[in-house]
Amino acid sequence: MGCGPSKEAAAAVSVETSKATITPRSINLKNTTAASTQAESLRKGSSSNRELKPLSDHSKKSAEERRNDWKIRPGYSSGASSYDGSEIGEDLSTRDLNRSGILDLVNLRQEMQEKGGIATNVVRIETPFGKPIEEIYDGVHDGPILGSGVSGIVRLVTHRETGVNYAVKCLDIGLVDSVEGLRQLRNEIFIMCQLDHPNIVRIEEVYESTNEIYILQELCHGGDLFDRLDEQPDFHYTEAQCARLVKQMVSAVRYLHSKGIIHRDLKLENFLFSNQEPDSELKMIDFGLSKHFELGQSLHDKVGTPYTVAPEIIQGAYDEKCDVWAVGVITYLLLSGETPFGGLDGESLLLVKENIMRGELTFEPADVWAQVSDDGKRFVKRLLRADPKKRPTAREIQKDRWIQVWAKKDIREGNKLNSKTLESLVSFKENSDMQKILSEVLSFTLLPDQIADLRQEFELIDTDGDGEITLKALRTVLLENAEAGTLGALTEQEIVDIFDAIKTRKNEPTIRWHDFLAAGLSQARVDDRNLRLAFDRLDGNRRGYISIEDLQNLLGNSTAYEELEKIWRDSLKQCTSKDTIDFENFKKLMKGQPKEAGTPESSFRRVGKGIGEGSLGVLPEGESTEDHTSDSINKLSNGETPVRFQKKKSLSHELKSGVQWDDGDRSASIAFLPSKTDEDESSELSLTSASPLMANRALYRRHRGMRLAVLEASKQFDKKRTDRQTKDIPVQAGLIMKRGTMPPVELEDAHTRALFDAAAKRCGRSRHTKNKTVSDVTGMLMKKPSPAFK
Repeated sequence: MGCGPSKEAAAAVSVETSKATITPRSINLKNTTAASTQAESLRKGSSSNRELKPLSDHSKKSAEERRNDWKIRPGYSSGASSYDGSEIGEDLSTRDLNRSGILDLVNLRQEMQEKGGIATNVVRIETPFGKPIEEIYDGVHDGPILGSGVSGIVRLVTHRETGVNYAVKCLDIGLVDSVEGLRQLRNEIFIMCQLDHPNIVRIEEVYESTNEIYILQELCHGGDLFDRLDEQPDFHYTEAQCARLVKQMVSAVRYLHSKGIIHRDLKLENFLFSNQEPDSELKMIDFGLSKHFELGQSLHDKVGTPYTVAPEIIQGAYDEKCDVWAVGVITYLLLSGETPFGGLDGESLLLVKENIMRGELTFEPADVWAQVSDDGKRFVKRLLRADPKKRPTAREIQKDRWIQVWAKKDIREGNKLNSKTLESLVSFKENSDMQKILSEVLSFTLLPDQIADLRQEFELIDTDGDGEITLKALRTVLLENAEAGTLGALTEQEIVDIFDAIKTRKNEPTIRWHDFLAAGLSQARVDDRNLRLAFDRLDGNRRGYISIEDLQNLLGNSTAYEELEKIWRDSLKQCTSKDTIDFENFKKLMKGQPKEAGTPESSFRRVGKGIGEGSLGVLPEGESTEDHTSDSINKLSNGETPVRFQKKKSLSHELKSGVQWDDGDRSASIAFLPSKTDEDESSELSLTSASPLMANRALYRRHRGMRLAVLEASKQFDKKRTDRQTKDIPVQAGLIMKRGTMPPVELEDAHTRALFDAAAKRCGRSRHTKNKTVSDVTGMLMKKPSPAFK
């Protein structure tokens, strides 16, 4: 659509992460004691309770003291980025620093492999001497700019081999001139690698060059919540819409807190929509100010954004409930279009601080709040209590009556899952261990439009609303569907076996989001792009094949080496090579080979018909729809014809000439009208000898296939026509965007102006334009008003 990025193509990133002091000079990595001190402090972990000494103090240390300071310290056993006092590292010289990079990504990757599982280790981390990002993605330096910040920009990039679009956050290391800034950046990377929640943006890869860091993340096409709010009628959401959005936010916040992480910068700008649909999924972004914490621990860093910062942060002693306050401010904004304490209308930050510390909450505009239920107002008051001890936790918020009632309005009730999804979950335990691992890796390559149905199914099972599935929740859903006749009778042990099979890490008590996707993979719209991306994630050294070392790096310490060797040997029995797995053998494994000799077929094939047929058909790489006609569709490696990806099995078999291919936003399906072949002619002759019932069924299927193909072609024609009409309309986008303003209205007298203001207030938004803000509260901490804020 045109030469510039669309407004809705806001990336799933925010470039406001460098909250440290910024100067235009760069850091010299060679023969610079200060730079060494930065890296040394960085290695000690972002959550350490130890106070940092000034750079000048470090420079006075002896050579022996400095060598001791280079000892690497391990993190918590939970995989957090904090460190204890034990020493496991070796002395690092300037040569080691240059090899590892300023962020020490080599040791970060090793730490992840030691403490993390598949969800963490599937993130590729390339050091300065690894393969440059420019060889993998197009647009790294000249792609459309999606956003900008004090330390870099966000661009739209395209994976060269598959054509999949991502957002890359390009950060200039030279602009981060403090230990704390580097620490925050490394901490952000480590935190995001650990997170696995449907409402939190997922990090894909990290690259480091000599002077820049590239953080690759999924691309969100729907823009941020700040701009979406401005597009609503009367500039605010309905109560039901607001409750559904807040429910997703609270689910993500609760998940973070359960992992010992505080966000500390929740605001409208830090929530993006996956797509442009009104019911699009909400994604939390920007973990630059996030920090690990322990239960009961008090933090003292004064950080955040003025209009959502909690009063206890201003006072300098707070805990995770500062995030709850921010959710309360956002809820107030979504319901009314106004901020409860100011901060978006150009007010003095000292005045905003005074309003926050006073804590007096008034529901204005009155006409707008008159349409909000008492439960909604009570909900906002609970979250905006000045005393954090009286403020509810994220878990308690989810049980609030307003969330329970309003978030479910116009939503289907009950826990009745799709029968095919249930079949996939139950049969997943029959897969081989290698199939389970590969399915998990493949799940991290799926795009939002490929898993839309599975997202709804996951929400039905996640009855607790924390983004994970417990054994109790799974048992309830399976038994309910068994009683309804969807499944046969299940014993308690069978349910436990299903639960344990879906979990990738046996020591964890819940099923994660991507664990569920891996088990329900047959219900996703998998294509050859996903296969290629999954193979590349496993091929850690980009050699064109997977070795047992790659598998070990992926699983980390979660699997004993003896067990790992057995999994590897069993998988090699199904491959043509002796000690490695190339892409062709990888595809064979994904298609669902028998787990053991004598097994007629794997559950992967029973449920999903395997990769290459049924609902999991694939399109050969490097081909476009123009290369295919009804008479010449290239065969897949197994000799089968590509079929159109549909959930309905009958349709995928009827449209034998249909091809699934995504152009542009990867959301379009193209089906070609079937033409008559020799096989069709012979089958027509056989109809004369078939029974009338069989002949009528065959004719009905052909007629239905033709009708659906015509409907699909009509939809594509309408879509292309709309695209042609709108592609020349220039629309600018970004995470930090300047919003257009209407020409000023000339009002004749004070009375007319008063009427105008009253009408504007009744519609939910005064005439002044609201502006996005940066994550900086230093202006609120001054004792005397600054001329800039007068």
